[in-house]
Amino acid sequence: MLEYIHFSAETNQQIIILVLLGMLHSISPKHVWGLYFCYSCVAALLLQLVILPYFLPQYDDGNGLVKGTDQQGFHLIASKLADKIKLEGWSAWELRPQAHGPAGIAAAIYSVTTVKKPLVLIPINAFVHATSGLLLMLLYQRFTNSSYPAFLGSIPFIVFPSSMMWYAQIHKDGYVILGFLLIVYGWVLLSDKKNWNSLRPIIKILLLIIVGVSLIYAMRPYLIRVIQLLSVIVALMIMVATCVYWYQKVITSKSALRAFLGFAMVLGVMFGFLMNNSHVENILDQNKYIDFNADFYRAILDETKDGVEISLRARIVQDMFKENNDGKLVKIWDKTGILPNFIETKLYQVALVRDGFRLGYPDSKSNIDHHVGFRSAWDVLSYLPRALQIATLSPFPKHWAAEGSSKFNTYMRKMTGVETTISYILLSGALFAVYEWRRRLDLWIIIIFAFGLLALNGFTICNVGTLYRMRYGYMLLFAGLGGAWLSMTLLSKKTIHKI
Repeated sequence: MLEYIHFSAETNQQIIILVLLGMLHSISPKHVWGLYFCYSCVAALLLQLVILPYFLPQYDDGNGLVKGTDQQGFHLIASKLADKIKLEGWSAWELRPQAHGPAGIAAAIYSVTTVKKPLVLIPINAFVHATSGLLLMLLYQRFTNSSYPAFLGSIPFIVFPSSMMWYAQIHKDGYVILGFLLIVYGWVLLSDKKNWNSLRPIIKILLLIIVGVSLIYAMRPYLIRVIQLLSVIVALMIMVATCVYWYQKVITSKSALRAFLGFAMVLGVMFGFLMNNSHVENILDQNKYIDFNADFYRAILDETKDGVEISLRARIVQDMFKENNDGKLVKIWDKTGILPNFIETKLYQVALVRDGFRLGYPDSKSNIDHHVGFRSAWDVLSYLPRALQIATLSPFPKHWAAEGSSKFNTYMRKMTGVETTISYILLSGALFAVYEWRRRLDLWIIIIFAFGLLALNGFTICNVGTLYRMRYGYMLLFAGLGGAWLSMTLLSKKTIHKI
């Protein structure tokens, strides 16, 4: 009798576990979004109202923002614009005051609520962060065919403390990440031949991508050209697959035509944002770049004061430029004579952007490969392996316990060390995921977008702190896929059978 009771209790335990796993198998996206939204709100409130004022008061600016960061500048710009709106009306509002999108959004919310405190931005920041987390889950669910592993794969993106620097503060990154994920998700949906049966899903996908491109345009317009290039590569890849499907009679001619129409519309959106985008052209045109900054570079070369920072900056400028016959500063660049001019120009622009980062904070303790500058297209291309290594794996273990430029940065180093350790585990899972799902078109769409932008960050940014923040969405997109694969493997039928 006792044996029977013992057997029944064990059986009941197994049944309960299986029922719970079955419930988690179909976890609702709206519940996941609600959970992520509530978590983001609570975490942001704790940072602004508890952690900064009571535990780190030396870093609290009094408004819930971290001292000495870009967030303070955005808040100041937003507050001034809100005052201007109050005096002159909404005609005074602008989306990108002083080229800063977060300040424009903050100014609008300050004006509507009549409260000029970052606290009132928490709901919209939480909305953005939660929506990005949900998009990751939906992307992973296409591979796992179950919502629970996909949910687990998206959790690191949501809970890593470093992400609080935008959803609990004021910054561009949250909006850029959401825009990026909307574009990736849109292309993944567009690659699914099930969505080619009618125009309605294609139109919905197009709207998703338009929202994504708009968010990136409002925050970091220069990324649009890179997104455009990656979109062209992805479109060509899907077009080839579409032709194969049609040839094999997997899809009809009408479905193939609708697919090509969708590709054309999406690329049309990409090109449309660039047609009148003078801001992007000013940044990317090398002659305008040098003309605009010539006085700045000259001033650095003419500096005679002593000091480590000044001497480093002067050496960098000397490494970057030389005087031509007209006495003008020109970027030192050796043309290959082989690559097409438009490719050479793009790589030249990458070199200029990197030089700008090298000049920004030449003595920062978080600089990496700061001595590396590019003088030719071959210099850029040969740096690709190192760029990807830094973009995906930094900060390296030697940086985790090192002292930062302030106590706050020292705390951040330790925290990012924990996050990076977890990321290494997730990335190892991602390698297995790539092998298992290597024949899937949507996997390669994720890889192209994630590693395309990771490479760009690795090429141009030589400061680990800045790189860590700006690569967050791209790297976690790929690493989270590894988390989803690991979760799926652990919760496989064999694991459940052992229970």
